[in-house]
Amino acid sequence: MMDIYGTATPYLPQLLDFVMDRVRDLSNKEVAADRPKLYEHLIGRVKAQASMEGELLGHK
Repeated sequence: MMDIYGTATPYLPQLLDFVMDRVRDLSNKEVAADRPKLYEHLIGRVKAQASMEGELLGHK
């Protein structure tokens, strides 16, 4: 398996949690103001290792 994230790999789950917590907080404020959620598109853009390998190798 290709290690596309290198030394950052161990930190990615923590980083994702931090970013998603911030986005959820901001989204909750938007929903409370009768506006749409912010993160519906974002979560679909987070890629798994295998998906990124395919992207980098040109396989979609």
